[in-house]
Amino acid sequence: MSSAEINNIILESLRQYNPLFIGLFGSYARNEQTANSDIDILVSFSNGISLLGLIRLEDELSIRLGRKVDLI
Repeated sequence: MSSAEINNIILESLRQYNPLFIGLFGSYARNEQTANSDIDILVSFSNGISLLGLIRLEDELSIRLGRKVDLI
């Protein structure tokens, strides 16, 4: 999956939460990812999000991206 495809899926999934900021960090941000790399995403939510909501969103992104996702 290309970087553009990953970015589009992330933006599409997070749009409904009205994020103030979305940042990619870690190996994907440095373009050093391997077959075992997860995708690290930093998000600031304008209205906040519950812990359960954060876990659900992380799971949704992991399924859609086909990789483990860490949301911070």
